[in-house]
Amino acid sequence: MLQDMSAQDPATGIAALEALHRWGPARMEQALSQVMVPLGVIQSSAFRNASSLVEASLGSHASSRIVELEGTGHFLMSEDPARFNDALRAMVSELASVRQGQIFGASPW
Repeated sequence: MLQDMSAQDPATGIAALEALHRWGPARMEQALSQVMVPLGVIQSSAFRNASSLVEASLGSHASSRIVELEGTGHFLMSEDPARFNDALRAMVSELASVRQGQIFGASPW
């Protein structure tokens, strides 16, 4: 995956990052405030600075949870698929065990 991405025209990646920065954290918080279901994030521990941004964005969301996978990088689902899948299964399992009425109200987490 990394080879495929690095073989692409850098202008494409730069344009995508610039668009993301223009979109901005304020819009992210606004968009997340409209989500009416629990949000789960699985991310690498290598990006702890990004974690604070994610936590700040999710902070306004009533039901959210962040799981960090230690020892992984940007492509954590490829680097450690077993641990990623375990974390994803756990999140889905928790949500599946919650009655639908609770999903839109109190946090399952």
